[in-house]
Amino acid sequence: MTTTATRIGHRNVVWGWYFMALGVITGSILSAWSFGGPFAAPPGFHDYADLSRRMVRLAHIALFMLPIINILVGKDLDKIEVSDFWKQVASWGAAISIISVPGGLALGALVTLNLKYLSAPGVTGLMVSLLIMGYGTLQREKATQHTLSMAKVAPM
Repeated sequence: MTTTATRIGHRNVVWGWYFMALGVITGSILSAWSFGGPFAAPPGFHDYADLSRRMVRLAHIALFMLPIINILVGKDLDKIEVSDFWKQVASWGAAISIISVPGGLALGALVTLNLKYLSAPGVTGLMVSLLIMGYGTLQREKATQHTLSMAKVAPM
Protein backbone atom coordinates (compact mmCIF):
# COMPACT_ATOMS: atom_id res chain seq x y z
CA MET A 1 0.00 0.00 0.00
CA THR A 2 1.19 3.53 -0.74
CA THR A 3 2.35 5.58 2.23
CA THR A 4 1.21 9.14 2.83
CA ALA A 5 4.65 10.39 1.77
CA THR A 6 4.30 8.80 -1.68
CA ARG A 7 0.88 10.01 -2.80
CA ILE A 8 1.21 9.04 -6.45
CA GLY A 9 -2.31 10.08 -7.42
CA HIS A 10 -1.77 13.67 -6.33
CA ARG A 11 -0.11 14.44 -9.69
CA ASN A 12 -3.28 13.46 -11.54
CA VAL A 13 -5.51 15.59 -9.33
CA VAL A 14 -3.31 18.68 -9.75
CA TRP A 15 -2.85 18.19 -13.50
CA GLY A 16 -6.58 17.60 -13.83
CA TRP A 17 -7.55 20.91 -12.26
CA TYR A 18 -4.95 22.92 -14.20
CA PHE A 19 -5.70 21.40 -17.57
CA MET A 20 -9.44 21.81 -17.05
CA ALA A 21 -8.73 25.54 -16.83
CA LEU A 22 -7.11 25.22 -20.26
CA GLY A 23 -10.40 23.73 -21.47
CA VAL A 24 -12.16 26.91 -20.37
CA ILE A 25 -9.58 29.03 -22.20
CA THR A 26 -9.95 27.04 -25.42
CA GLY A 27 -13.72 27.34 -25.13
CA SER A 28 -13.39 31.12 -24.89
CA ILE A 29 -11.25 31.15 -28.04
CA LEU A 30 -13.67 28.92 -29.94
CA SER A 31 -16.62 31.07 -28.91
CA ALA A 32 -14.96 34.10 -30.55
CA TRP A 33 -16.23 32.87 -33.92
CA SER A 34 -18.94 30.41 -32.91
CA PHE A 35 -22.56 31.32 -32.36
CA GLY A 36 -22.45 34.55 -34.32
CA GLY A 37 -19.12 36.11 -33.55
CA PRO A 38 -17.75 38.63 -32.73
CA PHE A 39 -15.14 37.37 -35.26
CA ALA A 40 -15.51 35.52 -38.52
CA ALA A 41 -14.60 31.84 -38.45
CA PRO A 42 -11.10 31.08 -39.80
CA PRO A 43 -10.71 29.03 -42.99
CA GLY A 44 -11.71 25.43 -42.41
CA PHE A 45 -14.04 26.37 -39.55
CA HIS A 46 -17.06 27.87 -41.36
CA ASP A 47 -19.25 24.78 -41.61
CA TYR A 48 -20.05 22.72 -38.52
CA ALA A 49 -19.13 19.64 -40.56
CA ASP A 50 -15.62 20.89 -41.41
CA LEU A 51 -13.08 18.33 -40.21
CA SER A 52 -10.79 20.94 -38.66
CA ARG A 53 -13.65 22.44 -36.70
CA ARG A 54 -14.80 19.03 -35.45
CA MET A 55 -11.27 18.06 -34.39
CA VAL A 56 -10.73 21.29 -32.48
CA ARG A 57 -14.12 20.91 -30.77
CA LEU A 58 -13.19 17.35 -29.79
CA ALA A 59 -9.84 18.61 -28.44
CA HIS A 60 -11.72 21.22 -26.40
CA ILE A 61 -14.08 18.58 -24.97
CA ALA A 62 -11.08 16.34 -24.22
CA LEU A 63 -9.61 19.20 -22.15
CA PHE A 64 -12.56 18.75 -19.79
CA MET A 65 -13.15 15.01 -19.83
CA LEU A 66 -9.55 13.81 -19.56
CA PRO A 67 -8.81 16.09 -16.60
CA ILE A 68 -12.00 14.86 -14.88
CA ILE A 69 -10.90 11.27 -15.47
CA ASN A 70 -7.44 12.15 -14.10
CA ILE A 71 -8.97 13.65 -10.97
CA LEU A 72 -10.95 10.44 -10.44
CA VAL A 73 -7.85 8.31 -11.05
CA GLY A 74 -5.82 10.47 -8.68
CA LYS A 75 -8.40 10.28 -5.89
CA ASP A 76 -8.51 6.46 -5.96
CA LEU A 77 -5.02 5.53 -7.17
CA ASP A 78 -3.35 5.33 -3.77
CA LYS A 79 -6.16 3.12 -2.42
CA ILE A 80 -5.98 0.33 -5.00
CA GLU A 81 -4.17 -2.98 -4.44
CA VAL A 82 -1.28 -2.90 -6.91
CA SER A 83 2.41 -2.17 -6.43
CA ASP A 84 3.74 1.40 -6.51
CA PHE A 85 5.30 0.58 -9.90
CA TRP A 86 1.85 -0.10 -11.42
CA LYS A 87 0.44 2.95 -9.67
CA GLN A 88 3.14 5.04 -11.36
CA VAL A 89 2.29 3.45 -14.73
CA ALA A 90 -1.40 4.23 -14.20
CA SER A 91 -0.67 7.77 -13.07
CA TRP A 92 1.61 8.65 -15.97
CA GLY A 93 -0.62 6.89 -18.51
CA ALA A 94 -3.58 9.00 -17.48
CA ALA A 95 -1.52 12.19 -17.20
CA ILE A 96 -0.02 11.77 -20.67
CA SER A 97 -3.53 11.53 -22.12
CA ILE A 98 -4.29 15.10 -20.99
CA ILE A 99 -1.50 16.43 -23.22
CA SER A 100 -1.39 13.92 -26.06
CA VAL A 101 -5.06 13.58 -26.98
CA PRO A 102 -6.14 17.23 -27.23
CA GLY A 103 -2.67 18.23 -28.48
CA GLY A 104 -2.70 15.67 -31.28
CA LEU A 105 -6.25 16.58 -32.29
CA ALA A 106 -5.50 20.31 -32.31
CA LEU A 107 -2.26 19.90 -34.26
CA GLY A 108 -4.02 17.60 -36.72
CA ALA A 109 -6.70 20.24 -37.25
CA LEU A 110 -4.45 23.29 -37.42
CA VAL A 111 -1.17 22.07 -38.97
CA THR A 112 -1.53 18.82 -40.89
CA LEU A 113 -4.00 15.97 -40.49
CA ASN A 114 -1.31 13.33 -39.90
CA LEU A 115 -0.39 14.99 -36.58
CA LYS A 116 -3.67 13.63 -35.18
CA TYR A 117 -1.73 10.41 -34.57
CA LEU A 118 0.15 12.16 -31.76
CA SER A 119 -2.97 11.44 -29.73
CA ALA A 120 -2.31 7.67 -29.89
CA PRO A 121 0.14 7.52 -26.95
CA GLY A 122 -2.40 9.32 -24.78
CA VAL A 123 -5.21 7.00 -25.80
CA THR A 124 -3.03 3.98 -25.09
CA GLY A 125 -1.81 5.42 -21.79
CA LEU A 126 -5.34 6.15 -20.64
CA MET A 127 -6.51 2.67 -21.61
CA VAL A 128 -3.65 1.07 -19.65
CA SER A 129 -4.33 3.38 -16.70
CA LEU A 130 -8.01 2.50 -16.58
CA LEU A 131 -7.29 -1.23 -16.83
CA ILE A 132 -4.85 -0.95 -13.90
CA MET A 133 -7.43 1.04 -11.93
CA GLY A 134 -10.10 -1.58 -12.59
CA TYR A 135 -7.81 -4.45 -11.65
CA GLY A 136 -6.52 -2.70 -8.54
CA THR A 137 -10.02 -1.81 -7.41
CA LEU A 138 -11.11 -5.43 -7.83
CA GLN A 139 -8.05 -6.62 -5.90
CA ARG A 140 -8.79 -4.12 -3.11
CA GLU A 141 -12.33 -5.48 -2.83
CA LYS A 142 -11.04 -9.06 -2.73
CA ALA A 143 -8.54 -8.12 0.00
CA THR A 144 -11.29 -6.41 1.99
CA GLN A 145 -13.59 -9.44 1.66
CA HIS A 146 -10.75 -11.75 2.69
CA THR A 147 -10.00 -9.63 5.76
CA LEU A 148 -13.68 -9.60 6.72
CA SER A 149 -14.00 -13.35 6.33
CA MET A 150 -10.83 -13.91 8.39
CA ALA A 151 -12.22 -11.65 11.13
CA LYS A 152 -15.36 -13.81 11.33
CA VAL A 153 -13.29 -17.00 11.67
CA ALA A 154 -10.81 -15.61 14.22
CA PRO A 155 -11.77 -16.24 17.85
CA MET A 156 -12.59 -13.21 19.95
